[in-house]
Amino acid sequence: MTDVPRQVANALMRHATWVMPSSDKAWGDAMQNEMQSIEEDREALRWAVGCLIASYGERTLGLLHSRPARWTLASLTSLLAMREFFAPAMVMAYRLQDQWLLQLFGAQTAGHDYHRFTPLLETVPSWILMFWIVSGLLYVGAIWRLLRKAGAAYVPFFLALIMDMTGSLMNRPFEIASGVVVNPHALVNAGAVLLPCLMGMMFWGMARGPSRLSS
Repeated sequence: MTDVPRQVANALMRHATWVMPSSDKAWGDAMQNEMQSIEEDREALRWAVGCLIASYGERTLGLLHSRPARWTLASLTSLLAMREFFAPAMVMAYRLQDQWLLQLFGAQTAGHDYHRFTPLLETVPSWILMFWIVSGLLYVGAIWRLLRKAGAAYVPFFLALIMDMTGSLMNRPFEIASGVVVNPHALVNAGAVLLPCLMGMMFWGMARGPSRLSS
């Protein structure tokens, strides 16, 4: 009677070959044949677990290279770019006293009123705004490289993320001095960090070349 570890290993291997992209089916068959040559049941189980993880990795990599994934990531990155340009545009509108733009920008903020930002709009230095402008331009560059499949789109993306975080850290003393809380929602603040990091990992995954497993 087949031991339980061997039964589990066989089940995992069947699932691994099912998950494997069609282009890597030959590699999946080779994995299964290799496991059959392993006499020790627990070693076969470890092999099957490793193959299952690799299969899901290949499936994920295949999805990341699809057109819908690229356009979805490009759309999300465009929102990040607009976010970077938002604060500099709002400061410029305030200093030019363009009331229409101020009302428009203020309606997009928490509280829907720009007046609470007045102390910060008056004190934030222009050199800090440059961090966000450059960050926005780098996000645009990442989008361009992503859609043109120019390669290494994750490089401008992560540079943009670094510029954004640097600008935010530099601006923190001015926020404290002005008594302005830009975003009072902790979950929103956490999402503003975690989501770009997750997107960065997707950019990195898309930069990987064709699978070596099928070669």
